[in-house]
Amino acid sequence: MSLRERHMTAPLSETARELWDYMSLLCEEAYNVSWIQHLEYALWYAVSNGPMQYGRLAITEHHIAHLKHLSDLCDGWIAFEEEWVSTAEWERLYRGNIDHPRIG
Repeated sequence: MSLRERHMTAPLSETARELWDYMSLLCEEAYNVSWIQHLEYALWYAVSNGPMQYGRLAITEHHIAHLKHLSDLCDGWIAFEEEWVSTAEWERLYRGNIDHPRIG
């Protein structure tokens, strides 16, 4: 069973839903859509590396602090548009994609 299949059946917890809502809000501000391909990677890049421009949105320290706070509350990250993964699993996925980029 793939990672995606394992997480598709579980609904998001309340705190994970708050993280999804905030990530979606940032995507709306950046691109006028609720979720764009690889949003989770772009936002984690900002969390890891600091403020950056993302579409029309300048991701600030405030945005980053709020993303970290919400991620800490749910002990995870939102990937694949609406699926929660643990922080440890997300960091593994992120490193795998950064070391061997499959995103374009």
